[in-house]
Amino acid sequence: MIKNDIDADRNRQRFNAYQDHYLGVLNTVTLARSAKLTLNRHNNRHFNSLTKDMEIPRQRNIIETNRKMNKAFEFFRAKLTTYKDGEALASILNGITDGLMFTTISVKDDLNAYLVFETLNARGIQLSAPDMLKNYLLATIATDQQIDVSIFDDFETRWENIVRQLGESDFTNFLRSQIGMEHRLPYKKELYRVLKKQIIETNQAISYLDDLTRSAPVYAALQNYQDNFWTEYDEGSMRQPENTWRCSVCSR
Repeated sequence: MIKNDIDADRNRQRFNAYQDHYLGVLNTVTLARSAKLTLNRHNNRHFNSLTKDMEIPRQRNIIETNRKMNKAFEFFRAKLTTYKDGEALASILNGITDGLMFTTISVKDDLNAYLVFETLNARGIQLSAPDMLKNYLLATIATDQQIDVSIFDDFETRWENIVRQLGESDFTNFLRSQIGMEHRLPYKKELYRVLKKQIIETNQAISYLDDLTRSAPVYAALQNYQDNFWTEYDEGSMRQPENTWRCSVCSR
């Protein structure tokens, strides 16, 4: 409506008011908007780009949760742009926001956060096998009272890099391949249960993450013969992965 000069001044006031109230307050010095909502490290930057520019950022190989965020953004933008009356649209938005309710769960440490996460999943919230595995690995690491808390930030960074390289759909097949090298190839639905039996102690969880970190670039490159990985390796460094990834994974 603003771009089409439909009651532009009043609608611009409404737009700015909604941004200040729900998205974040404008810094008068930098003129940058400080977001009120902070998401997890995987989604926060993408969310800030959406709310700052009001456009979907152009990115390749985005993770599934950010892709869903884009779809939600497109859905509501398509619905809202059909309105030609700013006052009527504001009345609808106010009605929606007045009915929203949020639940805040506060916990004292990381371990309790992971336990809450797993409890919510047991109550019917559907999570992917990689999500559940990540939660389980973190919970296993957190059982060691002597562990340095900085390891959690390192874990998150490494996990995010693996997901970015593989994508969430390939991640599941990647995990299955890891098991299939030494044992029977598990079905997708039994993947989490199998890994949970294999990884019990903190050192096993950390060692498993190390294995994933080393193997992920190789697996990702095997999906694309033009990957930069193939121009950077030398024959000696590839001898082990070449033998390691000797079979393709079917989807079951």
